[in-house]
Amino acid sequence: MKRSLITLVALAAMTAAANAQPRNYRHVTGPFRSEIRLTAAHFDNFYQAPDRDLAETMNNAGFEYRAAYRPTGTRTDYYGHANYTWWNGRDLVAAYGGRLGIARESDLQDFNVFIQRNENRPSFEVGNTYARADTTVLYGEYSYRVHPDWELGGEATLEKQTYEADKRRNNDFAGAGVSVRYRGFGDLISPKVGFLKGTRDVERTEENYDSDDYYIELVTEAIPKTWASLGYHSQGRNYSVNDQASENFNREESGPEVTLTVSYRSRPRVNWTMYYSRNVNSSNVAGNDFTTNFILFGVSYGF
Repeated sequence: MKRSLITLVALAAMTAAANAQPRNYRHVTGPFRSEIRLTAAHFDNFYQAPDRDLAETMNNAGFEYRAAYRPTGTRTDYYGHANYTWWNGRDLVAAYGGRLGIARESDLQDFNVFIQRNENRPSFEVGNTYARADTTVLYGEYSYRVHPDWELGGEATLEKQTYEADKRRNNDFAGAGVSVRYRGFGDLISPKVGFLKGTRDVERTEENYDSDDYYIELVTEAIPKTWASLGYHSQGRNYSVNDQASENFNREESGPEVTLTVSYRSRPRVNWTMYYSRNVNSSNVAGNDFTTNFILFGVSYGF
């Protein structure tokens, strides 16, 4: 599944410390818990220019409030998020959004289902070119321990994007994937392999494409108070255009992406997060090769 750098902002927020809900803070008692998060992010080639001499850097800052309710005697969370992001670049305005979900973690099986809405979110999903989109996402994942050392997982995504400035970019995305994780090494290291497949249908039909993402991820908690993840993704797009006169006829894109997440709890209620990604895109259509780097720093405080 080919990801833009902007999608990775959401990914960083979702996967930091491998938890989409507020953490279980040691000094928080009762069924309700919450946290606030502050983030700062830097993009070295925001508009995905093929020529590095034309690359434009971009920065943003974000605020997020997360809350969860866990009924007494259960391991199920009912949670919600609200976020706001400030941008400092041309053509960019403040973006905001929210999420409502249900999640459960146990020794045998886990699941997480949520619906998310984003307004004014920068997007590159159509044509690898920038535009502001309003996005609604329905996402679900489930994992099951088939053996104490082996965990099988599945996930699915439905996404709808609308663009006020250009209705031809409006699109729907559907994707699904499976994964296998080995937990026999304990906290030392936990390798995971998987793949995702998806299809994006765009109003401007020559922008329709199928996407894929084959990946391997290594997670460790060997260092006290620290959670870290290193991932390698082999991604691609294949455009489904029948018009031989279209510039996207037989168009293919592929390239590796490397991601690194480190989360450190410095105090019982304070957690620091760093997320980095490097994406290299190669295309058989001239002018669509580019390399991007993205880094995010964040701190959260739990109540």
